[in-house]
Amino acid sequence: MKATDLRAKSVEELNAELIELRRAQFSLRMQVA
Repeated sequence: MKATDLRAKSVEELNAELIELRRAQFSLRMQVA
């Protein structure tokens, strides 16, 4: 992902994406454990 792509997105979009990534990371960790 380029910095220009990030700037094009709104703060709300970025926050939603961040939450999704954290959720995915958490479930992956649970699967490994």
